[in-house]
Amino acid sequence: MPDISFKNPENLIFSIFLLAYFLLLVISEYRSFRLLRKISTGAVLQKLQKPPSDWLKALRIVFIFASLLSAVVLVMRPQWGEEKTIVRKKNIDVVFLLDISSSMLALDVKPSRLLKAKLEMDRLVSGLQGQRIALVLFSASSFVYVPFTTDYKAFLQLATQADVDMISYRGTELDAALETALKLFEKTRADNHKILVLLSDGEDHSQGVIEVAKQFKKLDISILSLGIGTKKGGNIPAKNLLSQSTGNKNRIQAKKTYLMDEQRKPVLSKFQDEILRDIATVTGGAYFYSLTGELVADFIVKHIETFQSETFLGEENFKLADRFQLFAFIFLLLLIVEYLLPENIILPSILKRAKKFFAKKKPV
Repeated sequence: MPDISFKNPENLIFSIFLLAYFLLLVISEYRSFRLLRKISTGAVLQKLQKPPSDWLKALRIVFIFASLLSAVVLVMRPQWGEEKTIVRKKNIDVVFLLDISSSMLALDVKPSRLLKAKLEMDRLVSGLQGQRIALVLFSASSFVYVPFTTDYKAFLQLATQADVDMISYRGTELDAALETALKLFEKTRADNHKILVLLSDGEDHSQGVIEVAKQFKKLDISILSLGIGTKKGGNIPAKNLLSQSTGNKNRIQAKKTYLMDEQRKPVLSKFQDEILRDIATVTGGAYFYSLTGELVADFIVKHIETFQSETFLGEENFKLADRFQLFAFIFLLLLIVEYLLPENIILPSILKRAKKFFAKKKPV
């Protein structure tokens, strides 16, 4: 017997609602039957309820229960066996350059600038098809966090773990980060289209950003800048550990505070889009602004798709085969069979027959 797994096991929660529906159905049938017994004699009930309605009625309940059970299995996406897929790659290389400096923790964008950047990147990657992607993280220094890959699922799993603590030094050196991304591009095929997607709030302490951007232009690499933040700015949260003594026990509690400047005032980080616009303009790319509550990743995907590219066959991948189609067929089949069962086995229809029967007995 093949090993069976479920792609969405969390959907098992729906079984609670389906079970409740089934119980309500049984209770409704039982109450209807009791009502019928009150308004009719045994002889009348025998005339209305023809054999084999009793066992057919039970059969209908079984069909309904089986259809609900198959629906639960259906939404859990059962998988077994393997199917071969061929990943179609496009000769476009995309490097994501993600700012993880402390200013990206500012709360002027909900839930924070960094989390908003991750949401944009998740949506953007989900819209790509076959392009090779990589991820570079930067603040005071930079490093290649995810090398080029077409495994988008693994990429996103790693991307969600990106955090400001991955680089111990504080500050933002955008020029060095661009140089790291440039070295990564140099390892790719020369005839590939190359695109850099920069996600940042625009804060930068370096001096040579434009000069590095000109090198991107010489190599025909476009930079798409995605600005995240507000002109009003926001405070940067931090956590301080406070030790408290209670009896013989020492407790450590975390108190939410904000980063302070030299005057012991909360640091206000403001969004700066000038450098992001300049980089995009110099390289012939485009600038996008991530509005609060909205995602602009779809527009970036459309912009990437404007680059002409040739599609060629990539490597073969093997993955678990979806089998939910089988349970969808079983679900529909059971519903159809239940619907086609004789009408006189449904208690509501028995009540209708009862009304007609007593209507004929009324005196004229």
